[in-house]
Amino acid sequence: MWILSKQGNELYNLDEIMNLYIADSVGYQDAAVRASFRHKSKDLTLGQYPSFEMAREAIRMMCLMISRGIEVLEMPSDERVEISMRNRGTKERSATGKKTVRRGGS
Repeated sequence: MWILSKQGNELYNLDEIMNLYIADSVGYQDAAVRASFRHKSKDLTLGQYPSFEMAREAIRMMCLMISRGIEVLEMPSDERVEISMRNRGTKERSATGKKTVRRGGS
């Protein structure tokens, strides 16, 4: 399995990654999803997000992709993370955000 960075310019082998974590920038609003590698002493940034909550949702989305067996994972964009955060909290709405139509008797 492979992970494509958020910028789309780097591809990482998932077998070489020991862990993914969120590096919260002190004094700033943004947070980065970073990876530790087995044979490298320096950690690398896979994606930068506007908030810690968005970075956490990006990792959650990556876990779902890994569990589905997708071979090439792509770090989600800010827009995809925002949509996922909105849709996860509202089960009574469709994927487009509109209310679902319920047809049934009383």
